[in-house]
Amino acid sequence: MHAISTLARDLMRLARTTPITRFQDEALARLRELVSFDSALWATGTMQDEVPHTHDMHLFNLPTAMIAHYRHIQPQDVLLARLIATRRKQPTWNIYDIVTREQFEQSAFYRDYCRIYGLEQLQSTSHYDEAISLYSIISLYRRDPAHNFSTRDRHLQEMLVPLLVDARNLNLFIGLQKRDMPMHHAIAICDRRSLVMEAEPGFAPLMRRQWPDWRGPFLPLDASAMLNRETPEFFSQLVLWAKPHGQLLQVHARRPDQFDRLTPTQQRIVRLVAAGESNKLIADRLALSPKTVSNHLYNIFRRLGIHNRHQLTELYRKNRGGQSQ
Repeated sequence: MHAISTLARDLMRLARTTPITRFQDEALARLRELVSFDSALWATGTMQDEVPHTHDMHLFNLPTAMIAHYRHIQPQDVLLARLIATRRKQPTWNIYDIVTREQFEQSAFYRDYCRIYGLEQLQSTSHYDEAISLYSIISLYRRDPAHNFSTRDRHLQEMLVPLLVDARNLNLFIGLQKRDMPMHHAIAICDRRSLVMEAEPGFAPLMRRQWPDWRGPFLPLDASAMLNRETPEFFSQLVLWAKPHGQLLQVHARRPDQFDRLTPTQQRIVRLVAAGESNKLIADRLALSPKTVSNHLYNIFRRLGIHNRHQLTELYRKNRGGQSQ
């Protein structure tokens, strides 16, 4: 248990200090100190009508050509099929739980795929988030046919994979957030079809404030309309907006707050006040006169029930953190 606690602390440290592009390699290297393996695959995807759709595959000590090869051979992957079918009951499977060694060696999956890449021993653990229908699967491989995964290896892998998945999510969203965010704010990563590919733990509860029955993996139809807009979409229980992130989108969700009652100009002034700028600088930035800025601030104070810039800054940071919407 001490080794597991140490790994958990190390993973949290890696999540906060390691670039997104290196995190999975670093995390798998730490896992290998407790469970020996030669190579690994870390896949994430979504369940759509009980069918797995993998959207990301990270390889550890394996050639990149394997990804395209796997997508072709995936229908023959009996291990994936078993993981998906039993994801709520039994998250870890060894290939020899399903077939004998002889059956494995005679299969097209072994002949056309596993043997080529030295995957003689296979053991996989799935992690399923029912809130938004996301899954992660970490598969560990050994080259030596005689080096079986032990019962201890299975138990360790089953305990450690959720730690790796949680740490990766933390690493991903720390990498996306350049500033502190308030409590009632969460981010998801979506593609242009509104398919949720990753999400912070708080995202699903926020979404269900507006859509109580929402379970993913696609955004609700009402919400998906805002993906092509640059302005926030205001719902009765939620505010949503999207920011491009490469070919994907960051979808931000937060609860409505009192700043939403302000005009767009007043909201820009509030953000600049919270950033520490003077009335003169704000006036220059927004092409307003200092007197107009003062008048806006008077109306802002009155509407929010506060009396000075310090209270405004504190209220803004409490509600919005460093976010721009």
